[in-house]
Amino acid sequence: MEDLSDKKRAEDQIRRANQRLELSVARRTLNLRMSNEALRADIDRRRAAQTLSAESREKYHALFRHLPLGLLVCDASGDITEANRTFQQYLGANTRAALEQGLSDPTRVIKADADTVP
Repeated sequence: MEDLSDKKRAEDQIRRANQRLELSVARRTLNLRMSNEALRADIDRRRAAQTLSAESREKYHALFRHLPLGLLVCDASGDITEANRTFQQYLGANTRAALEQGLSDPTRVIKADADTVP
């Protein structure tokens, strides 16, 4: 007769270790799946925000370009960042360079009849 109690004990320990390992793998897999889903949702949210931002930007640019009012946008230091065509026409500047030159010229004065005086 052979004593099988040590063998059974060792098999039980191996079985329990396997169960703990399988449980650990299942938990890790679930955590990874949840993280992956959260990342996908964040990617989808950011893509939607980018699309909305691009649409809004295009609408702004179309409105800015075609508005019959002269508009000028400056940054915090007073440098021109944007000027629409109507504004350029008011100042008699056909190009952006002419606009910048005209605005930076401290001697330029525009009279009421649209003539300029150096």
